[in-house]
Amino acid sequence: MVVNGILQQDRLLEDLEALFPQLSVIDRREKPSHGYRAVHVIVECGGRMVEIQVRTELQHLWAAWSEALAGALDQSIKYGGGPTKIREILTTESDIIARLESRDRLLWTRSDWNMFAKSAVLSIDAQHSLSAILISLPSEPVGDLLRREQEVKDRLNREILKLAEDI
Repeated sequence: MVVNGILQQDRLLEDLEALFPQLSVIDRREKPSHGYRAVHVIVECGGRMVEIQVRTELQHLWAAWSEALAGALDQSIKYGGGPTKIREILTTESDIIARLESRDRLLWTRSDWNMFAKSAVLSIDAQHSLSAILISLPSEPVGDLLRREQEVKDRLNREILKLAEDI
């Protein structure tokens, strides 16, 4: 399953935990396997064990890029092998994705807090204008984050298409 971002990934994981109380989770976001990040959920369904991989769009693009590189160059790339330069590039891109997604989580948390703070301030003192409250609250450059996220998506898409043309 591919979701928009890490917050949706967290929510989907919570939903799966509610549906399947006996599930097993392998979370490769904090400790990736050779750069691979995702959440693997193992559930019993109809008497069979089923693995559900939950990835963000960025995690999915990275995985598709890694698979394309492995198919074109060396299958061992998926398991930490292959040319050093390729491993370094994959690791760097994986780390960039993790930082972007961590920042997304931080912004969401701060955004939730900001909404709570705005409500609290408005209910305490209706004399303040909304613009004054918005100016006084800390803000993050959300536009910069979204632009950077799109740049990573575009770059990974270009690399996948380039590999496909070369094969």
